[in-house]
Amino acid sequence: MARFFYRDGIKPIKVNIVRLILTLTSMLVLAYAVSASSEIVTTGPYNVSFAMNMTQKYGVQSVTPSVESFRTSYSMLITTNNTTWALVKIIEYKNYTDATPDLWSTIDLRGLEKRGLKNITYQPNMLIDNESAFGFTGLNSQNNRLYFASYWLDSKGCDCGPVYIGKTNVDIESTYPLNTTAELMSNLHVEKIALAVKLKPKPLTFAPTKQ
Repeated sequence: MARFFYRDGIKPIKVNIVRLILTLTSMLVLAYAVSASSEIVTTGPYNVSFAMNMTQKYGVQSVTPSVESFRTSYSMLITTNNTTWALVKIIEYKNYTDATPDLWSTIDLRGLEKRGLKNITYQPNMLIDNESAFGFTGLNSQNNRLYFASYWLDSKGCDCGPVYIGKTNVDIESTYPLNTTAELMSNLHVEKIALAVKLKPKPLTFAPTKQ
């Protein structure tokens, strides 16, 4: 998802009764935690494990990385049809960047608005992949409900002030129903693949026996 920075004219995020939808998502995260077997997909240098709570068939593919001067995005796409899909995007920055949730919730809200999402509701204080997360839900241009959530794999406090910094951001988008989306989020785990050094065995050599 494209991210947009705004300095002025940022509207406050509204939270209303529709927020209950994402609150239920958090509850379903716990309920579905062990209900399905996990799959593992590799995208770039990351393994993504997940599970889906549904009976219909779906396809999974790793998307070609998007490379920019300051970051690279690795994505995994799950699809049932043209309007029912989920996307897991791992955004790896070359240097530490501001990972403060209040900042990114505003940036992500603006990005969703620019994509035409309407009736957007905000859900803070989520937990995905054992990390703090936040989410949004709204209606897209096809009038289908879209769920969005975001968290950082490596967020940590900074001595530079009351902010957080990190290098690896994970975004999740889904047009699947609530229970399927909750299953995806509750079982999602992203892990960078360790670079194991494989040592080649030395060939055996035999010296002639001394007389």
